[in-house]
Amino acid sequence: PKDLAHVPQNASRLKAYASKFKGAAKGTPPKMIKLEQAAHIFIGVFITLILLSGGNKLISEETSGEYGLLLGSMGALCTLLFAAPNSPLAQPRNVLYGHLMACLVGIVLNYMTETANDKGDGIPRWVTQALSPSLAIAGMALFGVTHPPAGAVSLIMVSAKPMIDAKWRAVGAPVFAMITISVIVASMYNN
Repeated sequence: PKDLAHVPQNASRLKAYASKFKGAAKGTPPKMIKLEQAAHIFIGVFITLILLSGGNKLISEETSGEYGLLLGSMGALCTLLFAAPNSPLAQPRNVLYGHLMACLVGIVLNYMTETANDKGDGIPRWVTQALSPSLAIAGMALFGVTHPPAGAVSLIMVSAKPMIDAKWRAVGAPVFAMITISVIVASMYNN
């Protein structure tokens, strides 16, 4: 009998929790946008990515694959810059400082991993892959420069062999070049 007294309350909590999956605090999902707005977003993203992917091809060929302009986080970056340009997370300050913080964390941790020296001592790579985004995201939040794609970059910095091998050069290419081109195109296009 005592255990049954909690069933309605637990069922109510489960129902309230399930209702949060609708998307918004009030239970209403985001509204659809007009086709013209979606086309505007498409064009902005396409212009940015065609510039970056074309530049990536040229730079990659010229440097035998050592440098490039594209990272997997570009899709998330373009989502913020073109579909949510007024979001605080999409502002140039957050884009720049968030990425710089993510790169710094990833590069420093790469020097501390077990693969950083011949002895094999240091932090295991699999721990570094959890630690890098954790530190980067917490640091971005602490300094007020949270930027979700930078959280992805911090993981890429400690997971992708070309980025690990590039060390400090990764900040210039692809990261700084990628975010600079993206922010310039988005600023011109959205304004």
